[in-house]
Amino acid sequence: MKCIICSERPARGGGFCPQCGGKVKKTTREAKTVQPKHFLTYREIVVGLYPIKDGKLRAELLKRSHEKLPKGRTVNLNQFCTGYTRQTIKRFKACCLSLAHA
Repeated sequence: MKCIICSERPARGGGFCPQCGGKVKKTTREAKTVQPKHFLTYREIVVGLYPIKDGKLRAELLKRSHEKLPKGRTVNLNQFCTGYTRQTIKRFKACCLSLAHA
């Protein structure tokens, strides 16, 4: 049986030759998962804010329970939030609702 990638060398158990298998393992190690920088919770809606280039954040709706989120990175919009302006809180709430109803 030949290697799936190069089709030249004989394959081992996973369908890859040792050289191609090493390259596949290396690329999977390099690709790390991006964790949300902050979490927003509003009316049982959970939104994750992921960092992107230029220091901006990308919002994404998450299907997680708001009870299991890290408290240090979670902004609960159902209660009074210190450290944020009124306009920022309004934008956060609008973001949560627009993602939930999209």
